[in-house]
Amino acid sequence: MYLCNRREGVKVLREEKSKALKQLEGNVARLVSHVAELSERLAVLTQENETLQAELAEAREQLATSEEGRRIQSAAVALGATSSDSREARKLISQVLREIEACIALLQT
Repeated sequence: MYLCNRREGVKVLREEKSKALKQLEGNVARLVSHVAELSERLAVLTQENETLQAELAEAREQLATSEEGRRIQSAAVALGATSSDSREARKLISQVLREIEACIALLQT
């Protein structure tokens, strides 16, 4: 009788091990699938981030250009076409141009 109980016990243990192994295999398969999904999502988000970074850089460049254009226009209006002090106007325009060149240099880095 002891031998029969022992055989049944071994059989039950084998069945439990088999169930546990199948469950483990299922869990591993789900994890592998989840990793693949996350990898795809990461690739999409990385591409989207690169696109947004490029758009941001372009927007910053346009902002700098329009800001400098506004400064030049403001200086031209303030000095007027009939201004007798053309040296001061040239000095102001040169200063604005240097600022534009500095902004361009910053954008290129």
